[in-house]
Amino acid sequence: MNFSEHNQADIGNPTRDYVGDRLSRITPSGPGYFSLTSDDGSYVQTAGARMKLVIEYRKSNGDSFRHYVLGRDDISNPSATQINSAVGQINLMADEILDIDDVIDVFGHFLECGAVPRQYKLRDDTKRFQDSGSDEP
Repeated sequence: MNFSEHNQADIGNPTRDYVGDRLSRITPSGPGYFSLTSDDGSYVQTAGARMKLVIEYRKSNGDSFRHYVLGRDDISNPSATQINSAVGQINLMADEILDIDDVIDVFGHFLECGAVPRQYKLRDDTKRFQDSGSDEP
């Protein structure tokens, strides 16, 4: 696993405690985004601030991938909204606004299992990358 932090050198094979500590420092002014990438290229990434975060999950499969935005099943608010981050405003649905506890949970689970916890719903956002011709977020 490789842990990346906004404006910092990458860290190989981080511990769960290290990742949780670094994630808890997220702010819209920076460090504003983090990612954790597995050897197969799958990753989780987050941006925002402690109380309003977006979490994305990319599942690689050889030369292809599926890209998802995580959300809560227990919130039924389909309205579009935005959050601020160090990389600018991010458009998402209201039920996709997560917090620091969610991101620490998701990153920790991904670090240990290579997947995201089942309690989060996944909105497939792969088309955004196919339309742009890029595999970069």
